[in-house]
This record gives sequence, C-alpha cells and structure tokens, in this order.
Amino acid sequence: MPSFRGNGVPEYPTGSLMRLTVDLMAMSEGVLAWIRANPWPAVGWTTAVFVAWVVGGFDSFAPASEMAVVAISLGLFGVAIFAPPPRKPAPRRVSLIGWLAWLVPILTFSVLEIVNSLVFGSTPTHPTLSGLMDPVLESQPVRAAAVLLWLAAGRELLRR
Repeated sequence: MPSFRGNGVPEYPTGSLMRLTVDLMAMSEGVLAWIRANPWPAVGWTTAVFVAWVVGGFDSFAPASEMAVVAISLGLFGVAIFAPPPRKPAPRRVSLIGWLAWLVPILTFSVLEIVNSLVFGSTPTHPTLSGLMDPVLESQPVRAAAVLLWLAAGRELLRR
C-alpha cells in the first residue's frame, strides 16, 4: 500500500514494482516529449526495423531480395545526396592502432576469402565465409538482424 504525503500524491516504497512502474511512466513522458519534438530519428529507425524484417523474409539470392537491396541502396544514396544526416567531425589524425584495427581484419578476411575461393575452390574442407554463414542466416529473424546491422553501418558511413 502506498503512503500518502500531505499533497495527496501516493509514494511507493523504493524497489517495489509499483514504484518502478511509476518511475518508468514518468521517464517515458520525457522520452515521448523528445520524440514529439524531434520525430525523424524514431521514424527512421522504425522504418529501418520494418524494412529489415521484410527483407529478412526473402530467400537469399532471390530476385526479390536483390531488388530490395538495390532499392535500399538507392534510397540511402538519395538520402546521402539530398538530405544527409549531421556529420561527425573527422579526426585530425588516425593513430597507427586505428589503422591496424581496420586494416588487419579487412586484409585477413580478404586473403582468406580469395584463397578459399580461388585456390581451394570453396570445398567443404575449405569453405568461404559466405558458405559458413549460410546455415546461420537461414532463419528470418537472424537475416532481419543482419539487414538492420547493415543499415546501421550504412547510416554511420553516411555521417562520416
């Protein structure tokens, strides 16, 4: 049971479920006010989740999935040209650790893909990464999550 203060507002004990509910409702009002004042991030991410879910439902390498990727790419290209998001400032200088953090995985992945594909012919004993990912990406929710990550990475690249 809540205790009432002199102003008639109930006060719930700290740690109770009712206190958590009241706190979440108060917090959500601030979030909703922010979304009402600035709706485009919420609209954009909601659209991205919807598109990822729909595209994740297509079969791999089906014409529908290829057309969806082309349509998304053209849409993001249009955003980049006509309504780019606010840019992040570029760093003055990229450190050697920063270069290596990007260069080593990219070169390792590229060499592994080229060797496994061209030299070994992408056999079951030497599969390419795309061959290894096929069983993982069989379910629609996982494909949708992968598409959403792809969209998020594209957005971050647009901001640079």
